[in-house]
Amino acid sequence: MNLKNLKKVLQTVLHYAGYSAWQYMIYSILAAILAPVNVVLIERCINQMEQSNGQGYAAAMSWLVLLAAGALCTVCLEHKCRVLDVKLSQVLMRSYTPQLVEKFVRMRYEYYENPNAADTISRMGQDPSGAIAEVYKKVINCAALIIRLFGSALIYFKLSVALGAVLFMVLAIQIFLGVLCQKEVIKLYSMETPQERRLSYLGELLCSKDCVYDLKVNGSTSYIRLFQEKQASRILRDRVRITLRSEKYYMLNLLLMLLWLVTLVGLLLKRLSAGTVAFSLFATLLGVYPVLTGYLNTLSYYFSSLGGEFLIIQAKSEFEGFEEEDGMEDGLAAAEEGRIDSHELCSQEPEASWGYRIQVSHVDFCYPGTDRLVLKDVSFTLRPRETIAFAGANGSGKSTMIKLLCGLYRPVNGHIFVNGTEIEKLSPELRPQIFSAAFQDYESYSLTMGENVGLGNPVEIENLEMIRAALREAGAENLENEVSGGLSANLNHLEENGVSLSGGQWQRLAIARACMGRGQYLLLDEPTASIDPVAESRMYRDFVRILEGRGAVIVSHRLASAMFADRILVFDQGKIVESGSHTELLQKGGLYREMFEKQAAWYQDEKEGGGRNVKQNRIVASVFKAVWKCRPWR
Repeated sequence: MNLKNLKKVLQTVLHYAGYSAWQYMIYSILAAILAPVNVVLIERCINQMEQSNGQGYAAAMSWLVLLAAGALCTVCLEHKCRVLDVKLSQVLMRSYTPQLVEKFVRMRYEYYENPNAADTISRMGQDPSGAIAEVYKKVINCAALIIRLFGSALIYFKLSVALGAVLFMVLAIQIFLGVLCQKEVIKLYSMETPQERRLSYLGELLCSKDCVYDLKVNGSTSYIRLFQEKQASRILRDRVRITLRSEKYYMLNLLLMLLWLVTLVGLLLKRLSAGTVAFSLFATLLGVYPVLTGYLNTLSYYFSSLGGEFLIIQAKSEFEGFEEEDGMEDGLAAAEEGRIDSHELCSQEPEASWGYRIQVSHVDFCYPGTDRLVLKDVSFTLRPRETIAFAGANGSGKSTMIKLLCGLYRPVNGHIFVNGTEIEKLSPELRPQIFSAAFQDYESYSLTMGENVGLGNPVEIENLEMIRAALREAGAENLENEVSGGLSANLNHLEENGVSLSGGQWQRLAIARACMGRGQYLLLDEPTASIDPVAESRMYRDFVRILEGRGAVIVSHRLASAMFADRILVFDQGKIVESGSHTELLQKGGLYREMFEKQAAWYQDEKEGGGRNVKQNRIVASVFKAVWKCRPWR
């Protein structure tokens, strides 16, 4: 870790836990200063007793009292440091963690899809406040150990100035070798992180019910297990190689201390036999040596144990540099910058009294780090209470357009307006009033069923009637009775009594969560992918009721959903190539009619061919068949 990152650690700790941090630093340094003072007091006590020749120890009592006082002060200071050790971590967690969470909230969505930012985000999710506190405490402890080490070594200058100077040089070299060893440990951690992430993923595959089901059916578990073993072996080889390299520095440390010990003992014995060194100094110097060795070993431990924590500190520095979404800064600052609130927005358009008007104007977009345009000159207007559908092949830009409407990304060129105001200028509190969303890649929260729905509108998360209304809108009103425990049932297996739901049940909860939201528009991106066609068709027949008083943007590969929309936008290679109602597009004879005819023919074949899915597709087939018979485009 460089000095710049170390400085940021100190600033962070002193800012969020200043009082406890200063106390910990002062008490640690005072305890360190007392260590060499106690060494001198011990030497003076032994010397005074030696001079008394066994005829009384009255002359030594003053030194003994001072030594006892010094030892008592050391014990009290070290006890205070242990108490502050715990307190500092708690204070930092309470004060810094909320700021970290706020950063996650404000951070641009693009970083979550950026593989280069994956390690940084992962580390910042692993209790960085604890790592920051540990780095601070270990840095202070290292400074205190260096004071103890060199302070205690001063006693050797009484034997020989040259010997003391050599000892200081040896200690400096050993500290330098410890720093080199610590760099190797950091290198080991940085190499292991991406590999261990892959290894962890492989382990999760073998623990996931859905994954194991797929692997067992396809007979692929042995392949994953062998792949996991190869990955583990590769990590072990790298760990052994770097560990052996770091051990060389440790062996050099031992060799230096051994040479210095041999020199010290030889010189002491020579001086003692010649009568040029007092026994008190002889005993003190021999007694201090193992203390110095203990200090060095502890210092080496701190250096080596800081490897992983230093990486988290480096990640903290990178994380703080991540850009934030416009309008997501501190509320006061946002107000000063002219962010638009609900009242101001509703006063800017005559239609605003009964909804928000969304205008997409000449939008181009490419994902960060790429130069391929996913959207090209896209323009359309979404009027209050209007339902539009996006149709098109995979990769045509439909879901990307949804992400831009949600504000997860900003256009490269062009603008998105809400009642004439750029969407980036809207206050964070206003956005949930405009859009609620349900996606194909929904989240199955390990919370209660009621909480899974209520997260669509956290303010009303305890409003059971509102939650039940959202379930009814999503066609999932029977789900409360189907699951033991109802709305209070714990879902997934985080709790011992957790309940498992099917993919379709989870997706209905996700749609209910969107219905629970305050948004005047529902953004539904493949919301029925896990629901069978019969249930999907029934849900879309109920959309008139679901969307009462709201507008919607629907993305679905099953064009039966598009038939319920007021208007359909057909995407092809990032452009809107057709626009109109279902009937209008069929009459135009373009891409939409081609797609619709293919799906209609498939359902017709399924219904008339007597396949195994006849019952399942009956309702969907009837819809397509009715349109197919009349064929308004003929």
